Amino acid sequence: MILIVCNQPDTILFWRRHFFARGLCSVAFSYRNVLAGNFEKHLYDIAFVPALDDTAKPPRFLYSFRIRYPHIPIAVLHPGDETHSRDAKDATIHLDGNHTPHLLIGKMLFEASTFHGRDICDCVRGIVRDHLIKPHPTICDTPLPLTPTERMIFHYLLLSYPRAVTARELYRNCIKPGSSPHINNISSHIYRINFKSRQLVGFPVIIKGSQSAYRLNLP
Repeated sequence: MILIVCNQPDTILFWRRHFFARGLCSVAFSYRNVLAGNFEKHLYDIAFVPALDDTAKPPRFLYSFRIRYPHIPIAVLHPGDETHSRDAKDATIHLDGNHTPHLLIGKMLFEASTFHGRDICDCVRGIVRDHLIKPHPTICDTPLPLTPTERMIFHYLLLSYPRAVTARELYRNCIKPGSSPHINNISSHIYRINFKSRQLVGFPVIIKGSQSAYRLNLP
């Protein structure tokens, strides 16, 4: 999952839409909230900083992040001039803003996988596996065909397992930014995912627990 660190709503929306199109879960936090530790640190494979502005105090923020969260690589997007290069010297991954979002995301995933020593697009929990480069996730090695939104919800629950996730959290992090909550009802998506899993493997892959929270139904 990708942690977007930014204070600019338009920039956040732009990048969240591009990540969504690639099947990648992303959550945005302000610089202050990130340094305060107000996020689930074990969920994120990359911290993406799309705009180093004055409010971030770039050298100070990147250095502080690297010291506090050494297990999360920092990807910084910058124009490539000398000033920004100096500001981003504590970044793990440098991204050239002259390239397309598609190329930038590919480079970021590759370098983050190298940093972690594993393929960060591949997530396995017991009998369930989801590799974002492949067309479908699998349950017991059986492909489970899902729509893009269903797969985003499925992947988020897979990353979050065994923690239960509320419908509000799923809507905030898995539904295409800007979509209507009336069109993208979480319970309807969960129902369709379970309908498909019952047909393929004989049991619902998602269960609803206390406080209307969802989690994967794994042994």
